[in-house]
Amino acid sequence: MRPAWPGGLWAGVDVLRLYPGTAARLHVALRWGLFPFGALLPFVPESGLAVDLGCGHGLWPLLLARARPGLHIHAIDPDADKIALARAAARAANLSNIQFFVGTAEEAALPPCHLISLVDVLYLVPWRLQEQLLARAAGCLVRGGRLLLKEMSERPRWKARWNRVQEFLSVRLLRITWGSGFYFREGAAWEALLRHLGLRTWTVRLDAGRPHPHLLLVGER
Repeated sequence: MRPAWPGGLWAGVDVLRLYPGTAARLHVALRWGLFPFGALLPFVPESGLAVDLGCGHGLWPLLLARARPGLHIHAIDPDADKIALARAAARAANLSNIQFFVGTAEEAALPPCHLISLVDVLYLVPWRLQEQLLARAAGCLVRGGRLLLKEMSERPRWKARWNRVQEFLSVRLLRITWGSGFYFREGAAWEALLRHLGLRTWTVRLDAGRPHPHLLLVGER
């Protein structure tokens, strides 16, 4: 039985050893340190099909595959280099319930899903396309299925300002993350949008003790 969170391979720095190359390990270490991925696990089903859109280096879907062996996971990102690193990490962790694909969220095939997650993705997507992607995702959820939308809140303001500085460095200067602009929404606006799509919705703040205004929106079909 694989441990859920934390423990075993995923305890401490061991997660970094899954990734080949210093640059990938540094990026994953930063993501690991800045966001409590394990806080999303209570909202994840034990089995079924999960799709993660915009998976990057695959840290969240790899954790998901380890903590929920009954789930089959499709993880998608447009960056072929990041997908190659994610596949290498999955092989290193001996995870057979996960597949990585190169592609965009708007083009990805979405069969009936028990879980669809977007973790720090939509703030880089223009508002109209955000709405289209969420409508498509909501329409693919089976009854009882969940949409996990992890975004950055616009409050408190000091955390939001700090987050914008970091994102400017990552997207505009260092080109670590794909994107040409920023399209943040207030938490209430995200919640209203998910409810408009027919999902029972609630919000969970995940930023206690952290410098970034992490916000999770859960929408259930």
